[in-house]
Amino acid sequence: MHTYKMIDLNILIDYKFDRFYQDNIEAYLTMDQPTHFIYTHLVDEIIEPKLALTHQTNKRSFYEDDQYRYVVYHNADKEPLTLIKRSKDLTHYDIYLNQHKQAPLDGIEYSIHQMVFMEIAIEN
Repeated sequence: MHTYKMIDLNILIDYKFDRFYQDNIEAYLTMDQPTHFIYTHLVDEIIEPKLALTHQTNKRSFYEDDQYRYVVYHNADKEPLTLIKRSKDLTHYDIYLNQHKQAPLDGIEYSIHQMVFMEIAIEN
């Protein structure tokens, strides 16, 4: 877990797989305090939030409470595979990956991190 200075933001990234990060982002390392946080969690099961559904598509369910927005991604059998929990101020992201029902996890983690980074960049 390290903090990286990108687009004048200090983003702490807790990644689980080195494949796409190692030897690619060291130039951005900073000792400055992070302003944004991206955490990856590998879990055995994704539990959908016990909140009112705010929107639903074929493969995604959306929820929110006072502090967070949640997106749950499902497979074709409607099993939850990934949960993204993000603060409404777009500073904290927790990405939960079911480590048994999807692959390759390193590519999935990296792709989601890139989407999160783009959201942070657009909003700041």
